[in-house]
Amino acid sequence: MTARSKRLASVPRVTAVLLAVLALGAGALVNAPMAGASVRPACIWQPLYLLNGWQAQGLYGTGDPMYCVDGAMVYLTGSLDQSAAGGQEFAVLPPQAAPASTSYFTVYTLNGTAGVLRIEPGGGMYAYGGAATWFTSLAGISFPAAQSAPAGQSLALENGWQSAQGNYGTGDPSFFVSGNITHLSGSVTNNATNPDGDFAVFPTIDGPDNCVETNVYTSGGTVGWLRIDPSLNTMTVQDEGPGGATTSAAGFTSLAGISFPSTGTPWQPLNLENNWEPVYNNQCWNGDTSYYISGRVVYLAGALAPDPYSPHGSGPVATLPLAARPAHTLYLTVNEELAPPASLEIKPDGTMYLFGGLKPTFTSLAGVSYQASS
Repeated sequence: MTARSKRLASVPRVTAVLLAVLALGAGALVNAPMAGASVRPACIWQPLYLLNGWQAQGLYGTGDPMYCVDGAMVYLTGSLDQSAAGGQEFAVLPPQAAPASTSYFTVYTLNGTAGVLRIEPGGGMYAYGGAATWFTSLAGISFPAAQSAPAGQSLALENGWQSAQGNYGTGDPSFFVSGNITHLSGSVTNNATNPDGDFAVFPTIDGPDNCVETNVYTSGGTVGWLRIDPSLNTMTVQDEGPGGATTSAAGFTSLAGISFPSTGTPWQPLNLENNWEPVYNNQCWNGDTSYYISGRVVYLAGALAPDPYSPHGSGPVATLPLAARPAHTLYLTVNEELAPPASLEIKPDGTMYLFGGLKPTFTSLAGVSYQASS
């Protein structure tokens, strides 16, 4: 266990109820302060009213559990825990913020373990797996709103992969483009034994500038590895861990929550610190470590690793500029190719920390996005 994860583990759980949230009254609006300049005003955050013993996790500066609707997309923020034994359902989204289909996400839970967030079309929100009852982060989660998102374009599936909609009600694998941002949704499955991990062809015009490697939810709450390769126009999914077998991924892979800027995005450099350095995958070019702000949403890209000849210590790996800093501390999972996920902490002062089971040669920031007012 790292020093940073020990810090999280050593603090006792909170037991206070959401008095501050309840004081707002039903339907009250909460406008979280912006940490930095923005071309557009902050997204209007609204509280999630918690159920079954779930409560806001107030120890780590992560903010109360909230949601906001920004155009066609719904964004989540904050964190929660469960003070007493109860059900997995922790809140219900209103109809204007509910997804069209059941959506599964991998989320950060206490000590960097991977948990599950499930959101139903009726708005029911469920947290489980990992150490969810002790600490579940909602940071960085986004999905299309059923009432406002445009109809998606179908992904061209290949190699025996097919939609998992019929089995799980998770929607057909599809995407839509809003501005210069591509949003994925739906799920895939494959009944073949040891299937090829390439499951879809992605249109060049809507693809990313560089390789996107990110975590996805796969069968049984496991964490899978998704790669979008713009040079080959392919989408690939495999299980994380040695060998990269596709057993869990073929059983079920969720595409919910995956968004990235499309080709031609003016990425800005993200300078690394404390002997961390950018790394490049020759098989799928991932580009420089960088950030991009689209309206109110911050996107990260690139990959990094510690300099093998210089100790990197416990300092930040990078510091985001003012406009890209969140209002609260964010905890997210990040991809390490065919290895268990690592954890990313982003603080309101812009400092970024990596911890957990870090792979010494490759940690991807691609696929990370969040509202700047989170």
